[in-house]
Amino acid sequence: MGLAGFYLVEDEEERSLLLPRGHYNIPLMLCRRQFNDDGSFRYNPHGHSGADSDVILVNGAAWPVLQVERGKYRFRILNTSNATTFTLTLSSTLPFVQIATDGLLMARPVEVPAHLDGDGGAG
Repeated sequence: MGLAGFYLVEDEEERSLLLPRGHYNIPLMLCRRQFNDDGSFRYNPHGHSGADSDVILVNGAAWPVLQVERGKYRFRILNTSNATTFTLTLSSTLPFVQIATDGLLMARPVEVPAHLDGDGGAG
């Protein structure tokens, strides 16, 4: 009914890396959804219901807030939207460092620029 979830899989190679762990390792499931006037979830499995909604859910919560500490975090990001892509930035304008794709660890980390051009690509 339009809901989604994901689980994390690690192997020995990933466990051997010095990556942030515990509360510094944060899965983020992003989606854009529509709601009826009474607050109930609206989903049409035969269309893109929710694609033009202004409600973005993170791990199922609308407008969440994450209190952070100084240090490095690992975000594992999954887009579960029907028809929305997201351009993510940090409020500090520091770049993200990408270490994996949805299939595997990358051969080496890649810095993703903090400032993007108008079409969503790296500028």
